[in-house]
Amino acid sequence: MKTRTYLFLFVLVSIVIGSCKQHPSVEVYNETLMTYPFSDTNPFPIIHNRNDIYPYSRIDGFSHTGEPREWEVVKLENEYIEVYIIPAIGGKVWGAIDKASGKEFVYNNDVVKFRDIALRGPWTMGGIEWNSGVIGHHAGAATPVNYTAFTDDDGSAHCVVGGMDLPSHLQWRVDISLPPKTTYFEATTTWYNATSFYQPYYHWSNTAMKAAEDLRFYFPGDHWIGHNGVSHPWPLDEQGIDRSWYKNNADRDNSSYHVIGSLDNYYVSYYHDEDFGMVHWSEIFGTPGKKIWLFSQARDGAIWEDLLTDTHGQFVEVQAGRMYNQNSFSSAHTPFKQTDFIPYNTDSWTERWFPVRGTGGVTRAGESGTIHIMFSPDGMNLSFSPVREINEKMMVAVNGDEISNDLVIMKPSETFSEVFAGITENDKIEVYLGTEKLCSSEDQFILERPDKAEGDALDDLFILAGELEKRRSYHRALETYLELLEKEPLHLKAMERVAELYARRGEIDRALDYTRKVLKVDTYLPGTNFIYGNLQKIKGNLTDAKDGFRWAMRSLEYHSASLQLLSEISLMEGNPEMAQDLAERSLTYNSLNLNSYKIQAIAQRQLGNHRYAEEILRVILEIDPLDHFALFERYLLNPGDMGLTTFNNSFKNEMAREEYLELGLFYAKLGLPEEAIGVLEQVPDYPVIHYWLAWLNQGDKEKSQGYLERALEASPEFVFPYRAETLEVLDWASTQVPSWKTDYYAALILWNRGRNDNALGLLGKWGDEPEFVPFYYARACLGGLYDDGGLADMQKALAVDPDQWRIYRELANIYNQRGEFLSALEIAEKGHQKFPGNFILDIAYSKALTNTGHYEKSLDVLGKTNVLPYEGERSAQNIFEYNYLMLAFSSYQKGNYDSALDYLDKSEAYPENLGSGMPHHPDYRNQNILRARIYNKTGEREKARKANDEIREYTSKFGEMRGGSIFEQRFRDSFTQPF
Repeated sequence: MKTRTYLFLFVLVSIVIGSCKQHPSVEVYNETLMTYPFSDTNPFPIIHNRNDIYPYSRIDGFSHTGEPREWEVVKLENEYIEVYIIPAIGGKVWGAIDKASGKEFVYNNDVVKFRDIALRGPWTMGGIEWNSGVIGHHAGAATPVNYTAFTDDDGSAHCVVGGMDLPSHLQWRVDISLPPKTTYFEATTTWYNATSFYQPYYHWSNTAMKAAEDLRFYFPGDHWIGHNGVSHPWPLDEQGIDRSWYKNNADRDNSSYHVIGSLDNYYVSYYHDEDFGMVHWSEIFGTPGKKIWLFSQARDGAIWEDLLTDTHGQFVEVQAGRMYNQNSFSSAHTPFKQTDFIPYNTDSWTERWFPVRGTGGVTRAGESGTIHIMFSPDGMNLSFSPVREINEKMMVAVNGDEISNDLVIMKPSETFSEVFAGITENDKIEVYLGTEKLCSSEDQFILERPDKAEGDALDDLFILAGELEKRRSYHRALETYLELLEKEPLHLKAMERVAELYARRGEIDRALDYTRKVLKVDTYLPGTNFIYGNLQKIKGNLTDAKDGFRWAMRSLEYHSASLQLLSEISLMEGNPEMAQDLAERSLTYNSLNLNSYKIQAIAQRQLGNHRYAEEILRVILEIDPLDHFALFERYLLNPGDMGLTTFNNSFKNEMAREEYLELGLFYAKLGLPEEAIGVLEQVPDYPVIHYWLAWLNQGDKEKSQGYLERALEASPEFVFPYRAETLEVLDWASTQVPSWKTDYYAALILWNRGRNDNALGLLGKWGDEPEFVPFYYARACLGGLYDDGGLADMQKALAVDPDQWRIYRELANIYNQRGEFLSALEIAEKGHQKFPGNFILDIAYSKALTNTGHYEKSLDVLGKTNVLPYEGERSAQNIFEYNYLMLAFSSYQKGNYDSALDYLDKSEAYPENLGSGMPHHPDYRNQNILRARIYNKTGEREKARKANDEIREYTSKFGEMRGGSIFEQRFRDSFTQPF
């Protein structure tokens, strides 16, 4: 016997459905949100601290107070859900609403509260963000991206967001779409490696959900790994605690669970008291990475609720990724290493998000919805929450016998529920919806994949160098490969990697030397031939380039890319027919190779086949609706102001000038200077582009000279060139009109590429002539920031611009590193007085006071400082604690034991204004070491024993203190380094 019910929210749904749009729609409008803005972009190049994300710049200013600000919102809506996107905040999905229940199934923050969390600073909580590049929140997570919104022929509503990751030149796109008659929206992510180099492979979609006691994470798998790759059981941990419940993590600090061990590609966040949740689903090859991020439920995590939202409450993040974990470098000791992305390759996958309601939990989530099977004395209760309109039979089989096969007709706003009497959890259960298997108790999704390493693979220099390379530590990778070659001179793969790394540095001849060394041993190696072909193409030796590519294409890995590059050479040689043919053959091996389509479009335009060219451009825009090239080619096919306006309007992102330059150089490398000039002339004022226009217009001396003059007249502030190709242009410009600006730009590129001696040589010849602070900062870093020369350069920087607050911080740090604490105090005090309210300088001043023994004055400064912390920031708290410990120690030495104990008590506080908050397990061993000494002196043996017991207990649980107690070690800079 069975009993069937449909759970339907009659009142609410009748109101909502009656007024909603029956077909998906796109609406673009402005919405005013309380915004806590960011500001104060750092004019210093980021190379010294974060070379892996240069040419992005660091942003340091964050606001304690909000202000109403308008944001452009793209709203996708159908009859069941609403999805909100804000293109100007990294293109993130801002939130999603289930119209049947009125509930958010993706956290929709009520404020825009930027805080210092992303790779370059600003980040705001809520919605879904798209992370790529290197581990961490993307450098463009808080800034505008390119986007377009439309509905397609199928009736689906779309918002496509994307841009270029500058360091890698990777083009990324996310097509956020809402089909009709569904409760899911999906995101199709596409990457294109538009370079001849391997690039790091990293992508995660991070979804915010509200934190709640009744929240449970249904993440299929049998173990989890951390950022370090170390494996632990899931969901029950080593102590038998079920960590899938939010409330069961109250004893943990900030936590990252990368749940693995299952082939199933879904995860669910379910609120049991509300009987509602959110499902993320992807195809089997989509996003195998499944991560839960939880703030500590102690105060050190709770403070972020106030820091990141006003009234919407604490959140968690559930994330999906292309790899098993977001791996720190220590993860390379385990099987979970970094991966890379091959040259000119395209990758694409689709993810879905949808609500689940009324199921009481989750057994499995699939393409059509979420099923939950529960057993009770009444039998088996089967609940199903669909994501689409259902008009199919649902078949239920028990122990191989079909017991039900009834037609189910329902909307995705309904929940199906049926009770089957007499069935127990020991029975074999199978449930099908049409031909889709919703679940089977016999299915095995748990994997046997190894999750632990035998030995340390990083002992192998080749593996170590590869890990460094895949993390953009190119200079260290090169050094490691060269170290390996000293031991194994015929390690051909290491020589191949050295060749590519020298090519990245712009050292083409040295790179060629290494390819020749390999080819002398094995002339057919495809990877080396691919690099060799690219190097010869750069040098203009097209015959040798073709020879390299014809052997590289013997490998499937390089086949499409080699044919594409051969087609480019044909275009350069004035043979568009051959270019068209080779590009077409390239596409048979990679149908999403955008450069091959682009070569075809140019070839057809040159051949006068405008109709065919237009058809190819249409295909490009279907693959990538944000493609600037296609819009510019349309303008070339049909010149007119509207075409040019459409092209220019497609650049909406923060780094638009770099995207113009990317397109211009694409044409220039193909020997098409007129097209390159046409693109670059659209940029109103950017010195790097003016240098290129001067170079491209060398045939017109007057025009070339004019552009060169404009480049030299322009301010170098916030100009961060990084392309190796630009080195040749700057070298030429320096022979035309010598200028410190030209050499400064070239030095930045060389510095970024690890050619520090060359960079320092360019800057060194200009002495004290430039009146530009970042020039001296760059030279100080290159020459040794803590050496006499670095100190002199930073002192000169202060003389050039005493109103740049960062110089005071840098100088204080330099003096501290040199052990010149009084000088550090003097400069820190000047900065503190000159820039009141700058908490970064307040911390620097407080630290300088501490280093010179002014502990109480340091505490007074900290008491008036209001820190807006970065994630994990504890510097102000460390200084606070140290001050009280030193006061306690001083009192102890004087025999003032009551005073010492009072200071020790005060040192255990966590003032909220310092931005860290008390953790679950604060380390008070330093305090207890001194307490034990005091109590031994005063004869209070029981109290001394208790203090020692607490020390042993903490050490047993968390390990030994690094470097011994604070009384046994110097107050090192690393202990309190604020930034």
